[in-house]
Amino acid sequence: MFFRSKAKPRDRDIADRIYTRIVEASRQPAFFTGYGIPDTLDGRFEMLSLHMFLGLRRFVAGSEADKALAQSVMELFVRDMDAALRELGVSDIKVPKRMKTLYGSFGGRIAGYTLAVEEGGEALHGALARNIFPDGGIDRNVLALADYIETVLRTLDGAEFDDLRSGVIAFADAAQFSRGERDNG
Repeated sequence: MFFRSKAKPRDRDIADRIYTRIVEASRQPAFFTGYGIPDTLDGRFEMLSLHMFLGLRRFVAGSEADKALAQSVMELFVRDMDAALRELGVSDIKVPKRMKTLYGSFGGRIAGYTLAVEEGGEALHGALARNIFPDGGIDRNVLALADYIETVLRTLDGAEFDDLRSGVIAFADAAQFSRGERDNG
């Protein structure tokens, strides 16, 4: 793919650090071993979408420079999704259609999580159940994931924005909230 971000090299480096941190957080093993989230392409997409929302929420609401940084991170996400589809063997002809579908799903997730976080409680539980546990996730997993999200939001909302802007984004340890991990250990 012949895609090149318009961001300055320093901004691209920061966007890369932010995106790498988001991906690392979304791939915490506890999500797949303790929360009952399927370790599948769909399950990983859901966790990455959720963490993109969490990691970029303050940037999207920030200054024009912050929004541009969020856009650079989004460009990395799109490039990553495109590469993943190609690695899975999706043909060059079908990749754009699949990307359009994925990006539409992603946009819906972000809008849903934004509204759910604003409303809190049952709205967040409902959004998680619909998106991450569509086959009827165990209530304790929905509650554990909501606890995780609320903790991450408090941490990121309390973080110095200059730290976030430099790529220092702290996500919680998902294993701390997993009911399944606690029940098994």
